[in-house]
Amino acid sequence: MSRHRAILSAIVIGYSRLMRVEPALTKAALDDIDADLIRPNLAKHGGRTLEVAEDRTVLEFADAKQAVLFAIVIQLAMQSRNKNLREDRQILYRIGIETLSTADGATDNDETQNIASGLSELTEPGRICVSSHVYSDISDALDLTVEPIEERPLNQVPERILSFEVKLDATAGAAVAASAKPPQLNRRSAVLGALIAALVILAAGTSLYFYQTGQRQSEANTPSVPQKPTIAVMPFENLSTDTKGAMFAHGITASIISALAQVPQLFVISSSSAFSFAQQFGGTREVGREFGVRYVLVGSVQINNNIRVIAELSDTQTGETLWTERYDRSQDDVFAVQDEITLSVLVSLQVALTEGHRAVVRGHGTQNVSAYLGLLNAEKEFRNYTRASMVETRQLLQDVRRLDPGYYHAMLLEARTHTFDAQWGYSDDAEASLQTASEILQEAALLDGNMSEADKAEVQITQAYIEQMDGNFGSALSLALAAVEASPNNSNLLATAGWVASFDRDYERSIRLLKSAIAHDPIYPSWYANFLSRSYVFQGQPERAIEWAEDGVNRSENDRRRAWALVNLAFAYEAAGQSEEARGSADEARALWPDISIATLERAQPFQHQEDWQIFASAMRANGIPE
Repeated sequence: MSRHRAILSAIVIGYSRLMRVEPALTKAALDDIDADLIRPNLAKHGGRTLEVAEDRTVLEFADAKQAVLFAIVIQLAMQSRNKNLREDRQILYRIGIETLSTADGATDNDETQNIASGLSELTEPGRICVSSHVYSDISDALDLTVEPIEERPLNQVPERILSFEVKLDATAGAAVAASAKPPQLNRRSAVLGALIAALVILAAGTSLYFYQTGQRQSEANTPSVPQKPTIAVMPFENLSTDTKGAMFAHGITASIISALAQVPQLFVISSSSAFSFAQQFGGTREVGREFGVRYVLVGSVQINNNIRVIAELSDTQTGETLWTERYDRSQDDVFAVQDEITLSVLVSLQVALTEGHRAVVRGHGTQNVSAYLGLLNAEKEFRNYTRASMVETRQLLQDVRRLDPGYYHAMLLEARTHTFDAQWGYSDDAEASLQTASEILQEAALLDGNMSEADKAEVQITQAYIEQMDGNFGSALSLALAAVEASPNNSNLLATAGWVASFDRDYERSIRLLKSAIAHDPIYPSWYANFLSRSYVFQGQPERAIEWAEDGVNRSENDRRRAWALVNLAFAYEAAGQSEEARGSADEARALWPDISIATLERAQPFQHQEDWQIFASAMRANGIPE
């Protein structure tokens, strides 16, 4: 049980460099962190400030448990704040914690402070290091992943100190949640509790660990924001002297807002709100407070002999400029230029805010804004993963291909609809559906002269999917790994390769690929988590499997996806020996998916080794899934 008072030392990494390069921004960012994070959470965890220097803060807590919980909250929040910042502008803390060694609990114990400061030097930036005394105090009080650090002497402390690093993994988030939730909540609610706790942190000015979603909520009239990147596009400034420039500035603003509004991963303030607020625009922070958004896009337009457009994306919390671009174009066709710039800004913002490399590849495939947005709509429909949605996706893609017949990403998505027909029994002839998918890929390959290596990798990974479904396992894995090598930053490609590797019993590779996909796409779909869960089960780590399966349930896009995630959760619970929880998950899956069966699940999962399928099928039968 945690019983000793504790000293926490937090040191800002590279403080001198930050102050030398960007003194005003650095000071403003540190002031925001103090106001939004340090002070509110210090009060919440019963701590008090002992010392504040330029690059170091020393805090005291009533016990080690509260000190560690505080440290976890701060480091997870800082990870979220830093996510969209350039590496050289990120603020990182090293945190060290030691218990007070005096019997009377005095707060002026220099030796304890020296040890805490020394411990902060032992761990990596953004991490937490605790002494053996702290570890002893919290081992029974908190369920955390804690790993020993090599024993060595600290600065200003002659003896060698045994220390430990507190890992910032799912158990850390769950520990924060558990400290704030009623005791009757069971373990199955841990992930939900962690999300609730993260939202509490968001109210103090931070975001969920995997998202850049928040704006401080300290003012009662600040609107709440969804758990996705939020952005306002302010009217572009006209730097021209004629009405043509004003019309173009208005048009490109409205065009960009309209385009961004069709991206499901973003929350965009309406054009009417943006234009009505334009006269009051006093800076990015004011826009953030008014609309409750994290990001603001501003820009300018100048038309002389040519057209020049400058766009700039800023963070409303820090005032930091995250991205800026200048576009110089001929005035030959002003509306074509508007579309071209709109598409470029749209893709660049998706890269900055959501989908990274995948948005770049998809955007390079066309010059037609309507075709690009049509593809996004088709992808959104595809992710419903139902029989009807496959049909609707193909109808939407017909319109896309009429707009741009050579848009190979539309072809790839159409091919995937046919593989899903085969995988989930949506077609009467699975072999014919796979053959149709292959023929569409061959059509895309004829566009080879217009395709980059990354584009070809997209074709390869789709063919790998087809090969896996067709039982050609060796070919599938070879194609998948070649695709990853050619395009290592494409999240969907990485995840699909992880899916293929999982069925080949290459679980280490599967987990690595899926986690890399998540790192590239923080708003990842539920199936990433589902297959991470399954790989962990077969690797003999059911507890981790449960965590990822619960994540898949929480991310489920619709009832069918939730049912599939619950099937994986039942499998993980069964592997962990938690029969009651397994049956509950399976029953919930059957309620959402009445016609679920062993046969359906077998068709959807192309296991290379029959014994692996039998392990999965046995778990399903044990929990009431019918044949």
